[in-house]
Amino acid sequence: MPVEESADTTESIAVRSPTETTCSWLSVGAETMDRDYTVYGEWREHLGPLGVTKARLQGGWEKTESTPGLYDFRWLDEIVFDMDDQGVTPWMCLCYGNTNIDGGGGSRLGASAPSTDTGQRAWLDWVRQVVARYGAVIDEWEVWNEPNNVWMDWDDAHTEGNAPETYADLYVSTGRAIRALQPDAILIAMSLAGTDPAWCHDALAEIAAQDALDLVDEITYHPYSYNPDAVFEGVAELRAVVDRFDPSITLRQGENGAPSEYGEQRALSEHEWTETAQAKWALRRLLADRARGIPSSYFQIMDMHYPDEVNRKGLLYSEPDQSVGHRKEAFDAVRHLAAVFDDGLEPRGHAAVRTESDRSLAAYGFERRGSAEGLVALWFDDEIPADDVSRTSTAVTVTSPIIRHPVLCDLRTGDVWSLPDDAVTRSGSQLVVNDVPLYDSPVLLADAGTIPLAE
Repeated sequence: MPVEESADTTESIAVRSPTETTCSWLSVGAETMDRDYTVYGEWREHLGPLGVTKARLQGGWEKTESTPGLYDFRWLDEIVFDMDDQGVTPWMCLCYGNTNIDGGGGSRLGASAPSTDTGQRAWLDWVRQVVARYGAVIDEWEVWNEPNNVWMDWDDAHTEGNAPETYADLYVSTGRAIRALQPDAILIAMSLAGTDPAWCHDALAEIAAQDALDLVDEITYHPYSYNPDAVFEGVAELRAVVDRFDPSITLRQGENGAPSEYGEQRALSEHEWTETAQAKWALRRLLADRARGIPSSYFQIMDMHYPDEVNRKGLLYSEPDQSVGHRKEAFDAVRHLAAVFDDGLEPRGHAAVRTESDRSLAAYGFERRGSAEGLVALWFDDEIPADDVSRTSTAVTVTSPIIRHPVLCDLRTGDVWSLPDDAVTRSGSQLVVNDVPLYDSPVLLADAGTIPLAE
């Protein structure tokens, strides 16, 4: 009999607000408001209940400076200061150009950076305005979004992206402008489409040639893949490139999400996605990153109304008027993730686990800081997340971390099961649990003290 069916009791994860936890590794995307693809006032009340303590924004130069030399920050003030009031710390991508400025660059994905002296001066003037205005709230600044991207947009206009050398010039001048106002700012480079180690190498080489590697604290990348567990070879290649220049530069997964239904949807399009499959994908993407010590961001909180389609990667379902229709399964899944995997639960890499299943299994260990007790996160990682929620029951043998009072938790549903006595045996340092219900979404075999429980 599956252990969840024979469990002594079934409880649930206690979700937490941003003011009740610290979860600095996890962000939610709040992008595209600079182009009005989502509207903050329509979904802001759902941000705090999500429990995530960081959010990625895009700066919106063209929206702020529609008339050259005149800045209107009212739209962005509402977002930045309200997020801060809710206990959510924004980090900002300073990205996209301004078609109202001569040589100001393009204002869409894949667009070119400012190209004339006038455009570059106006860009830096805007950057200084943003940093001065929001520096008391924001201290993490990313420069441009997917500068290596080449895109055919909805007007059939072919965009060429940016050469690594062009981007390096933009990054160095922008980084110096930021540090002049905020010396301790964390500066984030690349925001790569994919992992693209060759493009990253050439950009870093030019930054190094300008003696400016001290301006690079982190590098972000966007590794879209139908199977979220299939990206880490590319991440390792990117890490190797970065290490050649400065091993102290960290990596951050800066934008990744899956749709909740079939459609064009830009990245990961034309696949039979469902809200259940999306929830599984989100958990696997974020938790596999956390297991490797990589900060990670889910793209994004709200479905986005592009000019030619609705991108259904949001945790919230958007109605035609851009209001929230409902919270998707992935919303609650990410809530559970944020509640359990706070900063006090630290990754310990691949766990020492054996099962009776012949399927490829992700198995990652985590330990509570200051304690040897912890949990193991388990899921089948060999296929694209599916809509099917049937499980395969198997015995699981765990050597580490220490699990003294074992419980099971389905991170997607938030259900927590205590275990009947006959389901658990010990042999020396090994813990054996029979009939653990595994599937293609994270199941936690955990010490009871690592899971916050609802009253």
